[in-house]
Amino acid sequence: MIQDYVKAGYPALWVRTHEPERFVIAAQEQINGRQAFMWDVVRGYKPPSGDWQECDPYEVPQTAAISTKAVWFLANYHFWINEPAVIQAILNNLELYKAKGVVLVVVSCKADLPAELEREFVVLDFPLPSREELKVILD
Repeated sequence: MIQDYVKAGYPALWVRTHEPERFVIAAQEQINGRQAFMWDVVRGYKPPSGDWQECDPYEVPQTAAISTKAVWFLANYHFWINEPAVIQAILNNLELYKAKGVVLVVVSCKADLPAELEREFVVLDFPLPSREELKVILD
């Protein structure tokens, strides 16, 4: 799913899904030993070992740039992605993300990227579970 993109050093992924929790659990197994940071607008961000820290949506690109070898899962960030300050902050930090092994992963039910970021993000779909996966869940 995302492991090849993380290994290849892509700094920005957009995952379209209606099951964000299931995606994040599955994706954490594929991040090749990188630290997983979680972010949402209500709680802020949570480092791998630690408590939730305040972080508004406009601070996310700069805060992520401080980390090293990390994957940032951003829940419902589509609400802010069209803001000029957010667009510019992501563009300003892309090279730093690449150099430091940081990956932003927007996890959202839709992908509506501004033109400035269309070439920077890889958009992936995380499908609903297959029959086989549902059988395992039910068992």
